[in-house]
Amino acid sequence: MAGSRGSVKRFFPVNVTGLDTRVWQKDGSANDAEGVVFTLRGEVAKVKGIVTLIDWTDGSPDFQSNGAFALYQLHHHGSTEILVSYDDKIAVVEGNELHDLISDLRSQRRPRDAARACQYADMIMFFDGLSQNQRWDGHVVAPVGITAPPPPPAPVLIDTASTDELFNNLAMVKGSVTTTYSYVQTYVNDRGQESEASTVGETNDSAIGTTGFDYNVAVVSDCSPQQDNVISRRFYRATDGITFKLLRVMPGIKGKLFMDYTPAGNEPSNVELSAEGTNAPPPVSKSAFVFRGRTYYWGNSDTPSFLFYSGLNAPEAVPTQNVLDVSSADGDIVTGHSVAQDYALVFKRRSIFLLSHDREEQPLLSPISQGIGAVSDRAIVQFEGRVYFLSDDGFMVTDGSRTQPLSRELDEWVRLLPKAHMPDAFGWSDRSGRRVMLSVNAGGSDYNNEVWAIHVDTGAITRLTGFILGAAMNYKEETLVIYRIRPNVWELGLWDADQNIADSTGYTGKFETKWLDMGSPFADKRFSHAIVYYVQDGSHDLTVDWAVSWDDRTNRGSTTMQLSYTDADGNNNATLWNDGNWDTSRKWDGARTRSVRVDIADDNEDSVLGKSLQLAFSTTGPNTPFHIVGFEVHYEEFGDRQDGTDATF
Repeated sequence: MAGSRGSVKRFFPVNVTGLDTRVWQKDGSANDAEGVVFTLRGEVAKVKGIVTLIDWTDGSPDFQSNGAFALYQLHHHGSTEILVSYDDKIAVVEGNELHDLISDLRSQRRPRDAARACQYADMIMFFDGLSQNQRWDGHVVAPVGITAPPPPPAPVLIDTASTDELFNNLAMVKGSVTTTYSYVQTYVNDRGQESEASTVGETNDSAIGTTGFDYNVAVVSDCSPQQDNVISRRFYRATDGITFKLLRVMPGIKGKLFMDYTPAGNEPSNVELSAEGTNAPPPVSKSAFVFRGRTYYWGNSDTPSFLFYSGLNAPEAVPTQNVLDVSSADGDIVTGHSVAQDYALVFKRRSIFLLSHDREEQPLLSPISQGIGAVSDRAIVQFEGRVYFLSDDGFMVTDGSRTQPLSRELDEWVRLLPKAHMPDAFGWSDRSGRRVMLSVNAGGSDYNNEVWAIHVDTGAITRLTGFILGAAMNYKEETLVIYRIRPNVWELGLWDADQNIADSTGYTGKFETKWLDMGSPFADKRFSHAIVYYVQDGSHDLTVDWAVSWDDRTNRGSTTMQLSYTDADGNNNATLWNDGNWDTSRKWDGARTRSVRVDIADDNEDSVLGKSLQLAFSTTGPNTPFHIVGFEVHYEEFGDRQDGTDATF
C-alpha cells in the first residue's frame, strides 16, 4: 500500500447541476435536494414558505373541506380582480370574503376538474367542458356568444286609407303593387356581438293586390331573450326573399312594433345580413386561447380532437365552417395549448401541433412531434419563448420546432408518478429565480403533495415536500397559491414569501451531496473536518450528517452547528448583506459570507475512515433558512488498498 499523501483539502461549490441518483454521479450533482433551490448567486438555499393573504380558517368559504383548484385574474379598466374556482362555483375575492359569480359548473374535486379561463380584452371566459361557456366583464355574467336567435318578426299590412290619413304621405305600397316584404331580426349583446338570424316573417302579399289603396307594414316583434346581456335588435328586410339588408336598429328588447314605410330599393343601409352560421356561438368547451385576433376553443366532449376558431376580433362568434381537425384519426384527444411569442402550440397526449396563420390570417396546423405530448393543459408553462410541459415520458421543453427532455433525472421521477394522478399536475413560472415550478401528486395523498423546482438555465431539479397545493397563479411578479395548512383548512397565500408555512409551521430543507471520492475512488482516506461557507441569514442551528464509502444506509456521524456571526465587539447577528450603508460600518461587509468548522468523527475517533464521503445539510423547524455557498473537505489520502487486505493507517 502506498504511503500517505499527507493532509489534503478540497473545495466544493454547491452551485450544482441538480439531482442525480445514479450509482456513478456526474460532477456537480446532488444525491438529494429536498426543500431547497439553487440561487442565481450560486448558493443552495432553503426554499421560502407561504404567507397567508386571506385567513379563511373560520370555514366561511364552502371549499374548506374539499379545497379549491383554480385561480384566475381579470384585468379591466385599470384594476385586477382575483377569482377562485371551487366545487361547482367561481367566486370573486372581495376583501376577506368570496362572492359567487357562477354556481352551475361541473363539480370540482381535484385539479383536473377545475374550470379553465381565458381573458379577451376586458372580459374573462370560463369553461368546464360540460356546461355552457360563460363570461364575466366585472359586472355581468352571461353566456359566451348568443346561444339562441330571436323569434321571427310578424309583419302586418296596414291600409293607410283607413287610418285617418296618418300614413297617406308615407305609404310604401301603392295601388296594385304585389311586392312581398320579408323580415328577419337578430339579437345584439353588450359587446356588439350579433346572433344568428331568426326565421323569416313575411307580409301577406295577396292583400297587396287590392287596387286603389295604399299600405305600410307594421313590424311586430315580441322578444324574450334567454340571456340578460342582449341590449338591442337589428331588423333586416328583403324584397326578393334572398338579399336581406339592414333596415333598422331597435335599442332594448321592450319595443314590440315599428312602422316600415320605406319603399323597395330605398333601404337606408347596404349592410347585408351575415351568412347563416357566421354568428354561431362557440361549442361547449374545456378551454380556449387567443392567438392573432382569433379565439380557439377546444375540449368539446363530442369532438375532443377538434379545434374551433372564431372570426377575426369576434371571440364570441364561431362560424360553422371554422373547424380544424387535430388528427382525429389517431384516437387521441386535445389536452392543452400554449401561446409563446409568435407561435401557438396545440397538445394532444401523444403529439404536438404548431398553429400559425397565413397572409389572410387563416389558421394553419402542422405536426411537430409524434409520440410526445402533454398530460394536461395546466402542466404546460411558457417561459421566455420556450414551452415546458409534463409528458408521460418526462418533463420536456420545446421552442416550437424542436422538442427534447429537460432532465433525464427528472424523467425518472415522472415515471414513478401514479399515472392516475398525472393529469392533476399544474405549473407556473418563477421568473425572478429563473425556474419552472410543477405541483404533482407523488402518491400517498388525495392532493398534489410535492412541488418540483426546475432551474431552466441548468436543468437542475429539486423536490419541495410538505407543500399541498390546490392551485397557483402568477400575479404581479408574485405567485398566489391555494394551499392546505392542515386537513380541511385551505387558504389563499403568497408563495416564496417567508420561512414558514402559514402559522409558523416548519418544513424540511435538505441538501445531500454526491459521493465525494476526491478524484480517486479506490484510495483510502481519513476525513477529519469540513469548513462550511454560508451567507448569514439569522441565527439558528443547521444539522450536518455524514456517511462514508457509498453506504447511505448508515449515518456515521452528525453534528449541529449554529449559523450565526459574532463581530469583534461581541455582537451577535451583525448587520446582514444589504442591510447597512456602504462604508459606514465594517459589519455590512463582514457579514456577507461566513464559515464554520464541522468536525467529522466516527465513534470515539477524531476522524472517519473511508473511500468516499457524503455530507447532508438540513433544517426542519420554523424560521430556519440557510444559504450555503460551498464547503471544503480536509482529509488524508493513502494509496489504493490491495484486494484482501485491511485498511490500517
